[in-house]
Amino acid sequence: MPDFIVSGLLMGLLLSIAAGPTMLALIQSSIAEGAKRTLFMELGVLISDAFLIAVTYFGLGQFLTVSPQLEPLYLSLGGALLIGMGAFKLKIKHSQLRQVHRWMEGQKSPPLTLMWKGFMYNSVNPSVLLFWIGSVTLITAQFEQNSIKIAGHFSVTLLVMMGIDILKIYGSSRLRILMTPRRLIRLSQFMGWGLMLFGLFLLVKAAVLLYQTW
Repeated sequence: MPDFIVSGLLMGLLLSIAAGPTMLALIQSSIAEGAKRTLFMELGVLISDAFLIAVTYFGLGQFLTVSPQLEPLYLSLGGALLIGMGAFKLKIKHSQLRQVHRWMEGQKSPPLTLMWKGFMYNSVNPSVLLFWIGSVTLITAQFEQNSIKIAGHFSVTLLVMMGIDILKIYGSSRLRILMTPRRLIRLSQFMGWGLMLFGLFLLVKAAVLLYQTW
């Protein structure tokens, strides 16, 4: 088996184990929207990853590597965005309970909206871009800038991640029969706390980096 396929499989499996805001969003959507509709969100995540890999490969990674002082700023902005998104999910009103009840009876999010959510949840997390920067740098050096092997490696990585995400989506969707409007709101609030914790972690990481540069 070619070496770039093996490395892509290993990286895809490693990333599939990691949990983050994107996986929380996929799980929540699979329970609320159903597995089939959540596949649109997964497509948005896939497009986001492919986009971030491409912009990193074609120069953004080199720019941030040359200017490491921008990393704390980028982490702070991403952390603030995640905290804001989490806080929005915690703000639940009584009117929303009736709205969620009507929504569970049939009204669902449009496919393009789900794709956009998947793209945004993945893209606003600075850890995702920073990981791809490190990975693209490493893989480019490993395969001596062979564009075919590099493209093959990341194609396999994304396909493995997508396949395992789909299994997670269908597994989570089985919990949908246990959902009531109130439980769905509690799930949304749980996700809100999760997003805020991820955001706080990024802010702490940014503060540590700033402290180390003083």
